[in-house]
Amino acid sequence: TWWFIALCVAGVGCGMYVLYRYRMNQILKLQQVRNKIASDLHDDVGSTLSSISMYSEIVSGQVKDTHPQSTLLLDKISSNSREMIENMSDIVWMIKPGNDDFKNIENRMLNFANELCVPAAINFDFTADAAITGIKLPMQQRRDLYLIFKEAVNNAVKYSGCHSIHASIRQQNNSLEMRVSDDGNGFDSAAASQGNGLDNMQKRAAANNGQLTIRSSPGGGTEIVAVMPII
Repeated sequence: TWWFIALCVAGVGCGMYVLYRYRMNQILKLQQVRNKIASDLHDDVGSTLSSISMYSEIVSGQVKDTHPQSTLLLDKISSNSREMIENMSDIVWMIKPGNDDFKNIENRMLNFANELCVPAAINFDFTADAAITGIKLPMQQRRDLYLIFKEAVNNAVKYSGCHSIHASIRQQNNSLEMRVSDDGNGFDSAAASQGNGLDNMQKRAAANNGQLTIRSSPGGGTEIVAVMPII
């Protein structure tokens, strides 16, 4: 009868609404956990590492004349602490839900590249398709994409002897394509070992069902292309 059909429809509708509310509550709880972890890492671990770095530098200055052999160890502690602070900053950025929008990835890439390129007098330019601005990447994919970019720019600044670096990101079908190229010395990509983080970049791309291609030749600069499917 009609009332039985209406009751069934209402029951299905109520069930779907309850399921929707449950999923929304789970998403909100996950975001709260992510914010809590990011806050704890920044406030507790980050401040502790900063203190270790600062105290190491102070003690190193005090004993450099009387115990020069200890200065090397203290400088190493300070250097490792600063490196961990930088890595911690990347982790905190990755975890925060507010950074899921692609525009935040773009801004972080620009900030990192400019911090390296400006002191080295290297021209850096970046282009991104307007279509990808609204894309939200999963946390792990966002992290790996950024770390591939970071490694590629860092290698170009440190080892290539380049004058300019160009980076671009675009959407191609259902994939993201990121390119980082420089006009530096280049190298024989066929004979190159997996040093300078090249192996890590390959693994990060593969972990996201993507691929990474390295094109380089002596005197011809280097181009790194990472392609990842949009999940």
